Amino acid sequence: MAYMVFLCFYTYVVLVRLPPTPHWTEYYVIAYISTLMLEKFRQVISKEPHDLMQKLEVWAENRWNVSDSVCGLMFLVGLVLRLQVRVRDAGRVIYCTNIIYWYLKILEILSSDKYLGPLVMMMGKMIKQMAYFVILLLVVLMSFGVCRQAILNPDEEPHWRLARHIFFQVGLWWGGVVVEWGCGGVGLWCGCGGCGCGGMGLWCGRNEAGVEL
Repeated sequence: MAYMVFLCFYTYVVLVRLPPTPHWTEYYVIAYISTLMLEKFRQVISKEPHDLMQKLEVWAENRWNVSDSVCGLMFLVGLVLRLQVRVRDAGRVIYCTNIIYWYLKILEILSSDKYLGPLVMMMGKMIKQMAYFVILLLVVLMSFGVCRQAILNPDEEPHWRLARHIFFQVGLWWGGVVVEWGCGGVGLWCGCGGCGCGGMGLWCGRNEAGVEL
């Protein structure tokens, strides 16, 4: 129950505008994660081996311990950045990405349930097996994406956007998304209004001046 309250407060923190000083809900999140980090430290110290490295090895056998510590430190880094005016946005981005793990941690709680636990274990095994299929799909996607990009855009200059063009549009096609060709870019939303896509493209790769990003 306490964990769900923590998740609700954390969700509230990332969904609303970040104030210059932490709100009391953010203080609750900070206190919860700080307490969790202290608990992880206590677990390491309380392990039976006397040598510190052996304590860490025994403690790290549980992958959730390592993940909790890494994401907890990541949150504290975001907190430090969030308190600085110039890099507050960077701290908020870390907050937003960090909450993904804390939602996934619900799986650890559900794994102890006699009904949902076996399903969580089955899902974990299925994800491992799916990795092989993803590799095969990636090979096909790259082969077609490189061929398509090379034929349709023979005069491209060297830039990192080429990697995005190889994967992004082809990936959308595989997902059943109809690509808007008018603006020369695709994505989830177009707001430039002057590139010819009429604001209907999934994402427009041009700015308001019509220059490709």
